[in-house]
Amino acid sequence: MDFPSTYQSPKELRTKVVNYLAAGTLVWVALPETKQIEVYVPGRPMKLLGLDGTPDGGDVLPGFTLAVKDIFAE
Repeated sequence: MDFPSTYQSPKELRTKVVNYLAAGTLVWVALPETKQIEVYVPGRPMKLLGLDGTPDGGDVLPGFTLAVKDIFAE
């Protein structure tokens, strides 16, 4: 999971995502300002999950889930 830093440009973040996907990696990008998670799976369209979403580990971490609301719990 990547929490974009304040000094990281959107272009730099997208480059990281593309590189991770090219390596076959599952990518979750946390968007704290909107409390959403972008889920990237190689070969599939990006899924945007809100507070009611629950991304899973797919083939990388079978059986692993983490509710978006728990990621952003205060």
